Amino acid sequence: MGPSTLVIEALHSLTKNVGRTALSILGIVIGIASVIAMMAVGTGTERAVEKEISRWGDDWIVVWYEGRQRGGVRRRGAMMPNVVEKDVEAIREQCPAVRAASLAHYCGDRQVVSSYGNYNTNIRGVEPSCFDIRRWEIMRGREMTDQDLGQRRKVCWLGMTVVEKLFGTIDPIGKTVRIDRHPFEVCGVLRPKGSSGQGDDADDLILMPLTTAQTLIIGNFPPSVFYAAAKPTASVQEAKEQIQKLLRERHHVGQDEEEPYGMWDRSQLAESNSNITGTFKTLLTFIGSISLLVGGVGIMNIMLVSVTERTREIGVRMAIGAKSRHILTQFLCESVVLCAIGGVFGFGLGYLLAEMTTYSFMEDLTGGLTVECELSYTMVAVAIGVSTGVGIFFGFYPAFRASRLDPIDALRYE
Repeated sequence: MGPSTLVIEALHSLTKNVGRTALSILGIVIGIASVIAMMAVGTGTERAVEKEISRWGDDWIVVWYEGRQRGGVRRRGAMMPNVVEKDVEAIREQCPAVRAASLAHYCGDRQVVSSYGNYNTNIRGVEPSCFDIRRWEIMRGREMTDQDLGQRRKVCWLGMTVVEKLFGTIDPIGKTVRIDRHPFEVCGVLRPKGSSGQGDDADDLILMPLTTAQTLIIGNFPPSVFYAAAKPTASVQEAKEQIQKLLRERHHVGQDEEEPYGMWDRSQLAESNSNITGTFKTLLTFIGSISLLVGGVGIMNIMLVSVTERTREIGVRMAIGAKSRHILTQFLCESVVLCAIGGVFGFGLGYLLAEMTTYSFMEDLTGGLTVECELSYTMVAVAIGVSTGVGIFFGFYPAFRASRLDPIDALRYE
């Protein structure tokens, strides 16, 4: 018999007992649906994390001074105000893998007052290049300039959370806010970023020129950190190595001494998130595979029952010339068709479950990160391949058992 005839014959045999066939298919449907749903949600979560990291920028490094270690104790007092500034200048000139470097200062939380309200938020003093490094885009207003920095202008840029708290629906551009009783003109509003990926509100901040922050907010203290961004043609790791080497040379750090600077880059967060989502995806797929295994065992059980019920039919087929391989192929084809039907329905149900899972509670699990279930041709191939494989694997033994029946004993079977 040809393939089409085998399929038609298999469908005819399966429709003889619709209830049992439906229950057998249900096990495969649940198994395939579980695997597809888990893969779709897992892949969607990975893509969402990658998109979020890309939106924040994955090419920048933050560096902070930890002090020199003397007698087992780190001493920060050894750093003079101009040390960090000269380090940044040296990095710009001598590190070919670095495209930009910028000083910054975290001024802590301060009470900010406008004519419409007051709010406690984070203040940061930065240089103009820091906007590019940290991907702070200006949604409304103008950009920070070198003149703002050089003239210590009382200007600031607000995150969207601060805008909502201080101004509500009123346009803040050109308005005045008071920080530590000093008036600042609002020159721009930052484009919303949402969660930072670490649970913080990335829009809850105010940026101002670094020199202004040093003069009016924190006093003339040296910057607490500086940022550096790798060139598109270089890796973050390459930029880090060049910065580390330069800083060790400039600060005369010996081979056995610890680094005076601490470093962090978003690739570490990306790697951590990748490991977490990878583990999450593997775990979910494993759980779905258990459901599929149970469905496969159900298929084997039903096929064994079918072989027993159709023993006399097998004997008749053999008596009129059917070979053992024909019987084997026939029952194996029935098993595959049964699983293939389950795979088709399981794929559709899996997609529906993935959509429901994503829009129900995935945003809560990911800290507000927007996750969309993602299906691919690979998953379609997985659904078809796995269901076919289950049909062959769990259907082979019943089919083999049917093919090994003795024709005489089969004809006598009642």
